[in-house]
Formats: sequence, structure tokens, C-alpha cells
Amino acid sequence: MHAAAEEGNIDVVKSLLERVAGNNGRNESDRTSFILDMTPLHKASQYGHPEVAQVLIDHGANLNARDQNHWTPIHYSAEHVHVGLVKLLLERGADVHAMNDEGGTPYHVSLQRGNREIADYLQRYGTGRERFDDILL
Repeated sequence: MHAAAEEGNIDVVKSLLERVAGNNGRNESDRTSFILDMTPLHKASQYGHPEVAQVLIDHGANLNARDQNHWTPIHYSAEHVHVGLVKLLLERGADVHAMNDEGGTPYHVSLQRGNREIADYLQRYGTGRERFDDILL
């Protein structure tokens, strides 16, 4: 599932989700990989596949799942400048204030990457400019 999410192969993702749908209530869309404890939603968010992310979310993927560095899917979307995914994740309830292991929110990550469009969008969703000076120093 992780490779399909990373590659944006929505047909394989859907097929795998259908195949495991009755698997004792286990949510395959939230199973982590051995690399950084990332879920398929992390991978879809990192590699810019909004259609895959939508299917995973519709099947119960945890919008705020954290990898070993405490990054959520929206951190990856902000880092890799996937505006549509940032919007989708926020509209579906992702935590705009989620902090990674360094205390950075998706807002901070977008500023570190120099993406003003995402930073402005995140700010409209309620994230503040706290720690702004720390990022610039």
C-alpha cells in the first residue's frame, strides 16, 4: 500500500483497501511502514497525490498520524509544496498546530521552504506566527 500511495497508483490503493476491508476491523490505510513509521497517507502527502489521499481519508486514515520524527501528513504536504493536499487535509480536519519533534508546525515548515502561498493559507486556518523569529535566525 505504501508504494502504491507513493507512486499515486489509485487503482492499486483502492484494490488493497477493498481486499482488507473486512480484516477484523483493521485499518490498512493507517498501517505504518518500517521507514520512519510513515502511513500511506504520509506517502501520498509527501509525493503529491491528492486523489490517493482522498481515498485513504475516506477509508479512515488518521489525518494526524505521526512518523518517528512526529511529522504528520500535512507537514509533508507543506514541505513539498503540495497546496491542494494542504487544503484537502485541513478541510478534512488535520491539526494545523501539530508540532514535529523540533517544535515546528506545518506553517513553520512552509516558511523554511520559502513557500509563502502555503504559509498564508495555513495562517488563515488559525496557525500563528509564533516562533517566526526562531525560524529566521
